[in-house]
Amino acid sequence: MIRHDFAAAKGSLKPGIQLAGNYEHRFGNENPVVFTLFMDTKQIFRTLEDTPEELGLTSSLVGTVLVPLWGGFNLNLTTDAFFFNGKLESNRNVGTNLKTLVGISYGNLWKRRM
Repeated sequence: MIRHDFAAAKGSLKPGIQLAGNYEHRFGNENPVVFTLFMDTKQIFRTLEDTPEELGLTSSLVGTVLVPLWGGFNLNLTTDAFFFNGKLESNRNVGTNLKTLVGISYGNLWKRRM
């Protein structure tokens, strides 16, 4: 992958690699509980123009469980974890962010009724 930084005065093209994946599993037949997992990891390689503000490694992992309630409404349980570190020795410490979300979603809005 090539990342392009539109705000950078020079060195706006940065080479790197990206690995992403998606997994889904359904538990049950008629109204299944659905588990999904999404992962996206990017590693941007070091260049001569790197600054302390630039991140080298970013990784996001999102897990969701949808539990059917009634009539198309679902209980949505999500955990979103984000990990990152910088490219230079001055910012190589790993940073983390973790969010846990609970909500109600509606999934039958666009389905045809017969």
